[in-house]
Amino acid sequence: LGGEKVKRKIVVVLFAVMLAFSGCSKGETSQPEKEPEKNESVKDDAEEELENGTDKIEQKLGVYYIDETTGEITRDEVTVAGELQEAIVAKLKEASVLSETCEVQSVSVNDSEDKIDLDVNTAFGDYLRGMGTTGSEQVLECVVRTYSEAYDCDGVKITENGNPLDTGHAVLEGYISYDR
Repeated sequence: LGGEKVKRKIVVVLFAVMLAFSGCSKGETSQPEKEPEKNESVKDDAEEELENGTDKIEQKLGVYYIDETTGEITRDEVTVAGELQEAIVAKLKEASVLSETCEVQSVSVNDSEDKIDLDVNTAFGDYLRGMGTTGSEQVLECVVRTYSEAYDCDGVKITENGNPLDTGHAVLEGYISYDR
């Protein structure tokens, strides 16, 4: 009988020790709860980047360019990363639509009207003014189609340093659009 009591006490003590250790291990599993805070801050940084227009998300972009062989305007789909405005200008330069000195200084999207306002630098205007009518019209069409598709808008207004763009053949005061 006495041996039986000792065995029970040992079992109770072992059981108590096991409970104590299981309680400690539960405490250890609560430590990873700090990890979601890190994820939340990463998420906040990503959201800030998107709001600031500096997202690094890769996306498909339709770039319009003038085919050297046929002279026709052609569309090529490319993958870009980084700020969309900068990616578009870079791809239009790579496709020889724009010269290296051409820059888009600002892009303003009016979502409620599905319109975009682009303000370009003087080099952009000079580039168009140095072309014939057909060449400048093709460049404008490539730029307008690329921006319209990228921002899912129906019209693009291009200004030069805040003033209506004078191509040397026409003064562009309104929105330009092409059938998609």
